[in-house]
Amino acid sequence: MLAGSTVVIAQRFSRRHFWSWIERFHVTWASIVPTIVAMLLETEKPAFLPGSLRFVRTGSAPLPAADLLAFEAHFGIPVIETYGLSEAASQVVANPVPPGIHKPGSAGRPVGVALRICYPRTDGSGEMLRNVAPGEMGEICIAGPGVIDSYQDNAGQEAFQDGWFRTGDLGYLDEEGYLFIRGRLREVIIRGGENIAPREVEEVLMWHAAVREAAVVGRPDPIYGEQVVAYVAVQGAWSEEMAQELRQYAARRLSPHKVPVDFMALDALPRNQMGKVERRLLRMREQARTAACKVEHAVFVS
Repeated sequence: MLAGSTVVIAQRFSRRHFWSWIERFHVTWASIVPTIVAMLLETEKPAFLPGSLRFVRTGSAPLPAADLLAFEAHFGIPVIETYGLSEAASQVVANPVPPGIHKPGSAGRPVGVALRICYPRTDGSGEMLRNVAPGEMGEICIAGPGVIDSYQDNAGQEAFQDGWFRTGDLGYLDEEGYLFIRGRLREVIIRGGENIAPREVEEVLMWHAAVREAAVVGRPDPIYGEQVVAYVAVQGAWSEEMAQELRQYAARRLSPHKVPVDFMALDALPRNQMGKVERRLLRMREQARTAACKVEHAVFVS
C-alpha cells in the first residue's frame, strides 16, 4: 500500500468467483493457502489468464510440490511459497518472485531475519545452540529486529536462547540457502529410535495420481514405539487394491521404516479455519484405535 497499490479483500473464498475477481479487479498477485491451490486445480483455466496476474503467493501451511507444479502447468501462473510466524511479524522466508528462481517444495530464502538449523533440544535444559551439518535436518532458529524476545508473562521461555528463537519447526537448507520445511518437532514419528518427518512421506504420496490429500501420523506400537500410518483422500473409489498399490508405490521411493504400515481413507482430511490439517484429531483416532484393540485383546484373553 505504501507503494500506491490497492488491496482487494474477499469476505470468504469462493471457487466459483475467484477467477472473475482476479479479472475484474486487475489483480497482479494473490495471496492464498495450499487448500485453495488444491481447490482451484479443479477449475478450468480462464481465457483471460495470465492477464495482469504475475504470480500467486502461498503461506499458512506447507504446499505439496506436486500441487505447485500442477497449478503452474494448468494455469501458467508462478506459485511463490513462503513461510512466516507471528513471532517474526509474519514473513521469515520467501521464494524470489519472477524472474527469480523459486523451488518447488521449498519455502524460499530468509527475508529480514538470520536463520540457522540447529540440533533440537532433547530435554528442558539450557544446552547451547549447535548447528547441524550442512544439508541435515534440524530445528529452524531465527533472530532479527522483527523477532520477539519473549512471550507475555514469560511463558514458553525455553523457546528463546542466546538471542535466537527456536521455532519448533523442522527443516534443512540446501546448498543455495533455500529452506525446506519438514514439519513440527511435536509431529515427528519415532519408530524404533528413527525419526521420521511426516512431510517427507506425504510428499511422496502426493505424487501418486490418485491421491488428492495425504497426512501421516504415528500409531502407538508396543515394539517400535510408533508405526507410520497414512490418511489419504483419493480420486475415485477406495479399495484394498488401492491401499496395496500405494504401499508398493511408497516402498519404491522411501526407506523401509518410512513406508506406512496402514492406509486410512477419508473423504477429506480434517482442517482448521486456516486450512491446516488437524493432525491432533488423526493422532487421537490412532490412540483410540490402539486402546480399543488392547481392550478387545484383554477380553479375548480373559
